[in-house]
Amino acid sequence: MASDVFSPYDPGFDRSLHRSQDIGQAKFLLSQAGQENSRSRSPPRVITTGTVAMATVLAEQARAAGVTIRLQNVPAGTFFGPRLPAVDFSQDYYPYSPYLAQVAYSMLPTSRSTRPTPATPAYTSLYRQANAAASRRCAPRSSTSG
Repeated sequence: MASDVFSPYDPGFDRSLHRSQDIGQAKFLLSQAGQENSRSRSPPRVITTGTVAMATVLAEQARAAGVTIRLQNVPAGTFFGPRLPAVDFSQDYYPYSPYLAQVAYSMLPTSRSTRPTPATPAYTSLYRQANAAASRRCAPRSSTSG
C-alpha cells in the first residue's frame, strides 16, 4: 500500500506512521459519498522512475474497493506544463524533499505547484508555526564579547 505521508527521508520523519488497508471501510465511505463502483480518469504517471508501477498498484487496490481507474501515460512535459489534460486526480513524487519544503511547494494556497491542493487554514497555521520554529533553530546565534 502506498504512503501518503510526506518526506520519509526528512530527519524528523515519524516512522511509526502507517496506514492499514481496509477495503470494507473504503467501500463504506464510497457508498456514503455516493461513489460506489465509480470510474476515474487516469492519473498522469510518467513523471519519474517508479511512478508507472505506483499508479498500477493504486489502480489494482482501488479495483478491490469497486473503483475503476483508467491509466494513461502523460509525458512529464505535459504533466508539469500549463495544459494538463483534465483528470480526476493525479500523483506526484517528492522522494527526497524535507517536509516543510514539500509542504511549501505543494500544499499551501500560495504553492507554486501546478496542481496545489490547498491546506486548511488550521494546517497552514501549523505549517507557519513549524517553519518559524525551524528558522529559529537554524538561525545563527549572536555572541557578545566582553
